[in-house]
Amino acid sequence: MVCRNYANLHANPDVLDEVIVEGHRISIPAPIGSVAWGVLKAAYLRPNQLILSSYFTNAVAEIMRDRDAEGWERYQNKPDCKPWEERIKIAARLLTRRTGNHPYGLRLEERGHRFKLVRDGGGHECFVLHCRH
Repeated sequence: MVCRNYANLHANPDVLDEVIVEGHRISIPAPIGSVAWGVLKAAYLRPNQLILSSYFTNAVAEIMRDRDAEGWERYQNKPDCKPWEERIKIAARLLTRRTGNHPYGLRLEERGHRFKLVRDGGGHECFVLHCRH
């Protein structure tokens, strides 16, 4: 079983955003404005580099705020939820999955990319998007 909206491979191109990574145009496999889009866009801006979790959440926040300041304000202040930083980390962790009922990470793997949660030399949580063309 795969998750709903699994690959977005054949989605209307107007719904997906693109970034240029090392001279290659890459479609971000998540609807523009979604948290998944913000997470992936932040990762594509620093491909093949360890990104500290704290830096990563701030980068996603900036991307989301620039896209829709009011929407971002609502997301940050959503009542009865975990803090927004933790919700971004949770969304990022979900995008690393490549197995199980919700293999969101396969969206990237189909494109030859892999989003991973790793630890740096000091044991700090980091994300890295391995990007090959």
